[in-house]
Amino acid sequence: MNHDFIQKLTLVVQENLENENFGPEQLAREMGISHSTLHRWLKQNESKTISQFIRELRLEKASELLFNENLTIAEIAYKVGFASATYFNKCFHEYFRCSPGEYRKIQQKKGNTDRLKVLKVLTFIFPFFIIFIIVFTSKKDVPARPKSWSFIVSSTEFSGNSEYEYYAIWVNEVLINSLSSIQGIKVYDPDILENYISQSGNRRKLIEKTVDAYTIRTLIQGENGSTKIAWHITRNSDGVVIKSGEATIGENTSQRVVQQIVQDIANEFDITLNEQKKKSLQNIPPYSLTAEKFYVQAIKILNGDDIKRDVELYKNAELFLYRALNADSLYYKAYEELAFIHTNRNYWLNIHKNNFLDSALYFANKAIEINNNSYKAYLARATYFYHQNEMQKALTELDAATAINGSYFNAYELKGRIYRYIDLAKCIESYYKAVSLSGEIEPVMLHTLSFHLSEAGFFEESKYYAELAFELDNDSMLWHMNLAGYENANRNHKKGTAHFLKAYAINPQNSNLLLLLGKAYSDAGQYEEAVRYFDEYIDFLEQRNAIDGLGVVHRVAYAYWQIGKKDEADYYFDLQIKNTLKDLDLKRPFHQFRLIDLAEVYAFRGDKENAYKYLQFIIDQPVCIPFWLYDIVKNDPQFDKLRNESQFISLEKRYRDRYEIEHQKVKNWIFENNIEFN
Repeated sequence: MNHDFIQKLTLVVQENLENENFGPEQLAREMGISHSTLHRWLKQNESKTISQFIRELRLEKASELLFNENLTIAEIAYKVGFASATYFNKCFHEYFRCSPGEYRKIQQKKGNTDRLKVLKVLTFIFPFFIIFIIVFTSKKDVPARPKSWSFIVSSTEFSGNSEYEYYAIWVNEVLINSLSSIQGIKVYDPDILENYISQSGNRRKLIEKTVDAYTIRTLIQGENGSTKIAWHITRNSDGVVIKSGEATIGENTSQRVVQQIVQDIANEFDITLNEQKKKSLQNIPPYSLTAEKFYVQAIKILNGDDIKRDVELYKNAELFLYRALNADSLYYKAYEELAFIHTNRNYWLNIHKNNFLDSALYFANKAIEINNNSYKAYLARATYFYHQNEMQKALTELDAATAINGSYFNAYELKGRIYRYIDLAKCIESYYKAVSLSGEIEPVMLHTLSFHLSEAGFFEESKYYAELAFELDNDSMLWHMNLAGYENANRNHKKGTAHFLKAYAINPQNSNLLLLLGKAYSDAGQYEEAVRYFDEYIDFLEQRNAIDGLGVVHRVAYAYWQIGKKDEADYYFDLQIKNTLKDLDLKRPFHQFRLIDLAEVYAFRGDKENAYKYLQFIIDQPVCIPFWLYDIVKNDPQFDKLRNESQFISLEKRYRDRYEIEHQKVKNWIFENNIEFN
C-alpha cells in the first residue's frame, strides 16, 4: 500500500512540476485527503515534510534536464516550478552539494569517461546481470517497516458481571502503560481522545488525524461460568483487522493476559523486547478488586466538572483513595493521585508557606517506594522541585518519567515550563513534543505552544496554533485574546484593544483579560477607561483572597496616579513591592522575572538606584529574555523617566540582544526540524 501511495504522490507532483504555485495544499487536494493527514503520512513513512517531498522531486527532475545542453539553468529552474533562479541555485546546492553548473560539468565529464569503459566491461558483467534479474525479480517487494508505531488503545468494553468494569479499567491502564514503555511506540492519551470523540463528528476526524496509527480494542465478557478477554488490532488507514486473540482469565492470571497481548503486538510489528522490558512485564502489579473500586470512584470525582466549582470534593476523592489503601497497602496508584490532590488543592492555600507542597512530595515518594515504574509519581516529584525552584532536580525526575513512559505528554509539558526562561528553543521543542503526543487535539497544549512561539517573536506561527486550538475548543474569548496579542505585537494597538473588548463581552470575569484590557487603555492614555477595568480586576482578586498573592497591581497604581488618585496609587505601588519581595524570599520558579515589576515601580517613583539595580540583576542572570519582557523595557511608560539616560539605553540594548539570541535559536530549531506552519 505504501509503495502504491508514494507512486501516486510522485505522479501527481510530476504532472504539476512546471506549476510554481503547486504546493502542499494542492497536493493534498489532488490526493483527496487533508493537509494534516498527508503531512503525518510523509513524516512517518518518508521522514519528510510535504514541501520537502515536492521540492526534492523538482530537483531530481532538474538534475535530469541538466544533461540537455540546449537549456540554460534559468530555463531549467522555471521548467521544474521554481519562480526564482537564485532560489533554485540555493536549493540545488543544499540537495546535491554543488551548484547546477558544477553538476552539469561533473556529469558531462563522467559521461565521456563512462562511455569509454562501457564496451570493456559489458561482456564481463552481462552474466552476473542476468543472474541478478532472475534472483531479485522472483521475490516480492517487501515494504520497509517504519521505525516507530502509533497506537490508540480504546477503552476496554465489558459485558456480564458489573464488577468487570473495574477489571476493564485496570486492563486498559496496564496495557497503555506497558506499550508506552516500549521504545519506538507512541500511545495517544486516552483521556484526550475520549474528550475529543465525545463531540459530534469527531470520531471520523480522529481516524483522519491518526491515519498511520493502529487501534487496539479489548472486550471482557463472562461465558459459561468463565471470564474471557478478546482483543484485536485494526489498521486505521483501511479498517482491516491485522491481529486478534483471546484468553481465559483465571485467578492470579491477570498479569499474564496483559503480557500475552503486549507480546502479540511485539510479534506482529517485529518489535524486540529487551530483557529489561520482559522483566518489567513480569512485574506488573497485581489486580486488586476492592482497591480498584475505591480508586475508580476517586478518579470519577477528580475528572468531573463539579470539582472545578466545589473544591470540597477533593476531600471526597481523598477519602476513597485512603479506602483503597486500607484494602491494599501496596496500591501505589492511590499514592499517585494523593500527590496530585495535595499539589492542586494546596497550591494557592500554601504558596507563601515554607512547607509548600511537602505533603505532595511525601505521597509521590511512597508511590515510588512501592513501584519504581510509577511515572506519574516522578512527575509529581518534578512538580514539587519545580515549585521549589530546583530545576535540575525537576528535569532529572522528568527524564525518569519519560524513560518509563515515552508517551507521557504531561512530562514534556512541564519540561516546556521549566525551559521557558532557560532556553526558549527547548521550551518550544518540549511543547511541540507534547502537542504531537496529544494528537494535536488538545486545545490547552496548542494554546500554550502558541503563546511560547509569540514569546520567541514568531507571531504568524503563534497564530497558526491558536487557530488550531480555536477549531477544537471554539473558545471565542481565548481566540480574541490571541488576536489581540497578535495585533499588539505588530503595534496595531487599536485593533488589539477591539479584540480585547470582544473577549470581555464573552467573559467579563477573566482576571488576565481584565488586567490586559486595563493596560491597553492605560498605554493609550485613556486612564479613566483603564481604571474601570482595573477596578474590576481588583474586585476579582479581593473576592478570591488573592490580592496579597501574585496579582500584578502596579499597573493599577499607575492608572490611579494619572487620574489624580495618588493615595490609592501609593497603596497599590507599596502592595506590589511587598508581594514581590515576599515571593522573592520564597524563591518560587523564576522569581527573578518578578523583579521587572519592582524595577517599574522604582523607576516611576524616581528611585533610579533601585530601578537600575533590578534591571541589571535580571539581565545578569543565566536566563533567556522573552519578547514580552523586552517589550516592557522598551515601551512601558513607567520607565519614561529613565528612557533617555545612557545607562538605560545600554541596558535596553542588552535586553534586545538577548531576546534576539533566543529568537535565532528558535528559528534554527524550526529550520533544522523542517517544521511547517501551514
